[in-house]
Amino acid sequence: MSTGGQRWRQVGEVFDRVADAPPERRESLLDELCGADAALRAEVGALLRADAAAAGFDDGIDSARGAAARAWHDEAESETAGRRVGPWRVVREIGRGGMGVVLLAERADGQYEQQAALKLIKRGMDSEAILARFLRERQILARLEHPHIARLLDGGIAGDGRPYFAMEYVAGEPLLDWCRTHGTKLDQRIALFLEVCAAVQFAHSQLVVHRDIKPSNILITPAGEARLLDFGIAKAIGQGGNATATALWRDRPLTPAYAAPEQIRGDPVTVATDVHGLGCVLYELLAGRRAFDVGDMPTLDELQKLLAVTAPRAPSTVAAHDAPVPAKALRGDLDTIVLKALHRDPVRRYVTVEALASDLYRYLHGLPISARRDNTAYRAGKFVGRHRAGVVASAAAVVLLFASAVFALWQARQKADEAREAQEVTNFLAGLFAGADPELARGSKPSAQDLLDQGTEKLNAQTDIGPDVRARLLHTIAHTYSALGVYDRAAPLEEQALAVRRGQSGGTALDTAESADELGMIQLAKGDYDRAEPLLREALQTRCGKLASDDPAVIASLGNVALLLQDRGDFAAADPLYRQALDASARRFGEDSAEHARRLDDYATNLDNLGRRPDAEAAYRRALAIREKRFGADSAEAAVSLQNLGVHLDQDGDYPRSVALLERAQAIRARIYGAEHPLTAISMLALADACDGDQQAQRALDLAERALAIFRRSLPQEHQKISEAINMLASFQYERGDIAGAVASYRELLLRSRKTLGENHPDTLTITNNLAAVLLHDHRYDEAEHLLRDVLSRTGADNGQGADSTAAQNLATVLCMQGRGAEAVTWARKAVALQAARAGASANLAIALRSLGFAEEVAGDADAAESDFRASLALGDYISATHGIDRFNWHLAWADFLVGRHRCAEAAPSIALSLAELAKVNESKDINKAEAIFLTSLCEAEADTANAGAAKSVTVALARLHAIPGADIDTGPTTSRYLKAASP
Repeated sequence: MSTGGQRWRQVGEVFDRVADAPPERRESLLDELCGADAALRAEVGALLRADAAAAGFDDGIDSARGAAARAWHDEAESETAGRRVGPWRVVREIGRGGMGVVLLAERADGQYEQQAALKLIKRGMDSEAILARFLRERQILARLEHPHIARLLDGGIAGDGRPYFAMEYVAGEPLLDWCRTHGTKLDQRIALFLEVCAAVQFAHSQLVVHRDIKPSNILITPAGEARLLDFGIAKAIGQGGNATATALWRDRPLTPAYAAPEQIRGDPVTVATDVHGLGCVLYELLAGRRAFDVGDMPTLDELQKLLAVTAPRAPSTVAAHDAPVPAKALRGDLDTIVLKALHRDPVRRYVTVEALASDLYRYLHGLPISARRDNTAYRAGKFVGRHRAGVVASAAAVVLLFASAVFALWQARQKADEAREAQEVTNFLAGLFAGADPELARGSKPSAQDLLDQGTEKLNAQTDIGPDVRARLLHTIAHTYSALGVYDRAAPLEEQALAVRRGQSGGTALDTAESADELGMIQLAKGDYDRAEPLLREALQTRCGKLASDDPAVIASLGNVALLLQDRGDFAAADPLYRQALDASARRFGEDSAEHARRLDDYATNLDNLGRRPDAEAAYRRALAIREKRFGADSAEAAVSLQNLGVHLDQDGDYPRSVALLERAQAIRARIYGAEHPLTAISMLALADACDGDQQAQRALDLAERALAIFRRSLPQEHQKISEAINMLASFQYERGDIAGAVASYRELLLRSRKTLGENHPDTLTITNNLAAVLLHDHRYDEAEHLLRDVLSRTGADNGQGADSTAAQNLATVLCMQGRGAEAVTWARKAVALQAARAGASANLAIALRSLGFAEEVAGDADAAESDFRASLALGDYISATHGIDRFNWHLAWADFLVGRHRCAEAAPSIALSLAELAKVNESKDINKAEAIFLTSLCEAEADTANAGAAKSVTVALARLHAIPGADIDTGPTTSRYLKAASP
C-alpha cells in the first residue's frame, strides 16, 4: 500500500473514533490518539469541521467539481476489470453517483469466494467535505447490521490513496420491476414493503435517517427478500449542521420526485422524512404511479411551489385499469394509510415507521387502523368485514352504532385544534426516542437517558394527549429505558401504558399484548419471575388467538416465555416452546433465514442447560452455516455465530478451539465496527474468558480490562455489559491473588446491581456470594458471614437460581474456618438438599457433599465425614466420566481425609491420579498441585519417621502452600489444619 494510503487509513481510523465521541470528549481524545503528530491532528480536525458544516455539501464542493469532471475520463479508463483494490478484484462498473463510482468486485486473496459492491471516491472529488461525508457513510453503514439492509463487508484505502468500502452485492431486481415480472398480489406487495419498513425502523433505532428512500434503492433478491441500499446521504439524528435548501438543491443529494417538503425547504430532517419517502414508495407500489409528478429536472422554486399547493390524490383515484392493485382494493384503509404517510406537514404523518408498519399489519389482519379516527361507526365496518355471516341479525344494532358515530364526529371537530397540538408533541417526543439500541450504537448513547428523563417529564406535563397516543409514547420510552438497562424507570412507564391500553381495548388488543410482553420482559430482567410469567403468558395467548402461528409476534412471545422458564431453571418446560418458535421461524422465514439462525441459537442455549451438549453444538454450527452462506464468512452475522459456538466450546473445556473461534469473531467485529465499538468489546470479553481457560492468564486480564474501558467510554453507566466486564475482571483478579483488587471490583459490582436490578435479583445475590467468597479468602469472616446470611434471608428453596445453595455452602465454610463445626454441618446439609432438589446428580451436588464432609470432620463426626466424602467421590467420578472433566477435585478431597486418618496406603492411588491430571493443567491449579505434593510428603514422612529429608519435604511443601492466598480455605480439612497450625 502507498504511503498516502497508509496515512489515510490512519486518518480514517482516528476520525471514526473522534466523530462518534461526545463533543466534550473530542479534544482530549484527539490529544490521546494523535499525540505529538500535529499534522495528523490537523487533518482529522479539518475532516471533523467539514463533517459538522457540510451535511448536505458546502461551497468547497463546487471547486471539487471541476477537478472531478477533468478526471472523469481518466477514471473511466482506469477502473477496469482485473484491477486490485485491497483484497478485491474489479469485475465491472455498476454505476456512478455524486461523489463515487460503484464497482462489482470479487475476493482476490483466496480466503473465500465472495462478490461485493465496491465504492470508491471519484478522482478529484477529494475535498475535506467529501472525504468527511464518505467516511461518515462508511461509519453509518458499520452500525446498520440488519437482514434487509445491504451490509458493509470491508473498508480501507486503495493503492492510489482513495478510501473505499465494500458493500454486500445484492444480485436482485429493483422493487417495482420485481413485482411486475413476478405478478405479485396486494398482500405480497405489502409484505415486501414491511421488510423495507423494518430496515428503516432499524436505521432509526441506530439514530440514522436515510433521506433518499425510493424504489430504485430497494432491491429484491432471488429469494424474494428486500434489501435497502444507498445510505450515501444518510444523516445521524441529532447531528448538527443542516444544509440550506439552496445548497441541498445545488448538490442534489436527494431525488426530487421522492423528497419530502421539509427537504426541499431546507428544514431539519427527522424520522418523518423517511416516513414520507416510504409513503412515496408505497403509493407507487400500489397505484402504479408516482405520488408527485415533478417532471424532468425542476428548479428549486418550481418544486417548492408545487409541493406548497399540491397534495397527492388518493391512490385509488389514480389507479388505471391495468394498475398492479385494483382501485377497489385501495379505497378506504390503504388510501388513508398512504395519504397519512405523505402529509405535507411532518407532524401530521405517522410518528414513527413502526406506526406506519403497524397500520399495515392491522389492515392485513382486518383490524381497525390508527390513521382513521377510532369511532364506533368505523369499528362496526371492520366488524362487518370480519363477520359477514352474522351481520343481518345485528342490523338494528348497526343503526344505533352509526347514530353514535355522528355525535362522536361532532365532538372530534370541536377539538381539532387541541388534537393538532397534541400531535405535534407526540411527533417531537417520538422523533427523540423511537427505537434506540445501545448494544450497537457508539458515542452518542450515554446522553440517551437524559433525553428520556426530559421526555418523560414533558409527557407527564401534557394533559391533552389522547390515550392511544399516550400509551404508544409510554411504551416507546419504556422500551428504550429497558434497552439501556434502566429497568426501574422502564417498569412504571410500561405499567401505565398497559393500564391505558387495557382501558381502551378490554385487554384483548394486540397493543395490549405488546405492553404485557414488554412489561413481562422488564420484570424478567429484574428477576421478578412471579410478576413476569402472567404478563408473558397473557401476551402469548392474545397473539396466538389473533395472529397466525408463524407470525413474528407469536414467535417472539414463544421465545420470551421459554426464556422465562429457562431463567427459572425449568429447562424441560422451556424445550417445547423453543422448538415451537424454531419450527414457526422455519415456516415463516425459511430454514436458511437469519431469523431461523437466531432461533437456533436460543434453542441451543437451552440444550446446553439440559445437558444435551452435542445437540447444542450441532444447533450452534447449523446457525453458523446459515449465516456464513447468507452473509459471508467474514460478516457481522457470522461473527455472532462464531462467538456463540466459541462460548459453548469454552464451557466444554475445549479452550484451543474456543480461542480460535472467538479470535475470528473479535477480528471481524473490529474490522466492521472498529476497535472501540461495544460489540467488539463483547467479543473481547468472551475471548478473555476462553484465554483464561487456555492458560493465557495475562492475556485474559488485559482483554477484560480493555473491554471494560471500552464499555465505560461508549455505553450508559448503568449498562449490563459494564457489570459483566467488572465481574470477569474481578474473577481474574481473584485467581491471580489480587484479593484487594477483587474485593474492590466486587464491591462496585454489587452497588451497580443493587441499583439497576434490585436487592433480590439473582445476579445481585450471586455477586454478593462472590464478594463474600473473596472476603472469606482474605480471612474477613465476620463481613463474609453477614453478606451470606443476607443472601439466605432473601432466597427460598424454590428460587431456581442456586444462589441459596451456594450461599449455604459458603456460609458452612466460613463457620468451619471459625471452628463452629455444628453450625457448619447444618448449613452444609441445607446446601446438599437444595442442590439435590434443583439438579439431581450433578457436579455441584458432588461439591456440596464434599463441603458437608469437611464440616462433619471439623465437627468431630469422622464416620459421617467419611460417608459423605465417599459419596462425593463416587458421584464426582461418575460426572467426570460422563462429561469428560478432570477427577482430581474429588480425589484430592478423599485423599486429604484419608491422610488425616493415617490411611496413606488407601490415599496413594487418589494422590497419584491427581498429580497425573494436574501435570496437564494450567497455573490456576497451583493450589491443587501444592496440596497433592504436601499430602505426598506427609505420607512419606509418616512411613519413615526417622528420615530428616522427608520431614524437611513436609516443611517445604507447607511453605509453598502458605504462599498461596486462601490456601487454608481451598484445601481439605487435613491440609487446612496444618496450615492454621503453622500460621503465626
